[in-house]
This record gives sequence, structure tokens and C-alpha cells, in this order.
Amino acid sequence: MKRRAAAVAIVSLALVGPTLADASKKTKTTHVSIKGWAITTSDGKTGTIPPHGTFRHCPDITVAGIDAKGRVRDAKIGDTYATSWAQNGMHIVTIHGKWTRKKGKIDFGVTNSDSNVPDGKYGFVVLQKGKTVGKSSMTLASSSAAC
Repeated sequence: MKRRAAAVAIVSLALVGPTLADASKKTKTTHVSIKGWAITTSDGKTGTIPPHGTFRHCPDITVAGIDAKGRVRDAKIGDTYATSWAQNGMHIVTIHGKWTRKKGKIDFGVTNSDSNVPDGKYGFVVLQKGKTVGKSSMTLASSSAAC
């Protein structure tokens, strides 16, 4: 009886062994992390804020563009992705692209056709094959205290 139990245990370990090895070869998925935002104003200056921060500007100075700066890792060069942007929770644009590098610095930007990005909360989601691989948000607000 002891020999049978030992044989069953050895066979069980033999069956589990390849499963554990296969799990360690797990496919890496693309990941985008945003480190901060760069905001360009109509007077040609650029300010920065952390993710989810608020950029305050003088009421008579408009925001010309916003740019999320970050890093990508484990991307497959040539794979497609989509960046879906929203303002105050309402979808405004989806931008499609292809990864040009496996890892490193990236940025996602948006401007308005008249170079005036209105105040509000902006956010985006980076989707690859229907799966979220990164996201961030920030807020623009005019304030006389910023002058």
C-alpha cells in the first residue's frame, strides 16, 4: 500500500511539473504608465502637472494643447492600439496608432482645431485588442489666482 501511495505521489508531481513550467512562460502584456502632463498655453509657455492633477491658467490665456508623457513596456512593434479621449466624461476623439518601440518614452497629446482647449477634466484610455493597457486624466481650470 505504501508503494502505491508513493507511486501516485510521484506521478502527480510529474503531471504538475510541466504546468508550473508553462505558467512561468506567461506572455507579457503591453503596459502604459503616465508620469505627468505637459500643457502648452497660447503665450508659448509649457507647464507640467502630475497625473490626475489640475493645471490652473490665467483666464485671458488659453490652453493650446495637452500632452500625457509616460512609458510603454512589453509592446510588440507594429501592433495597433487606440487612444480614446474624453472631456468631462463625454467621448471627444479616438486616435489610432501602431507601436513603434517595444519599451521606452511615449506621449499622447490632443489639441483643439482653433488651438483653444477648453477647461474641464480630460482623460484617456489606451486600448489594445479591446483591453485597457493604460489610462490617465487631468483637469484644466482658469483662475485669476494663477496670474
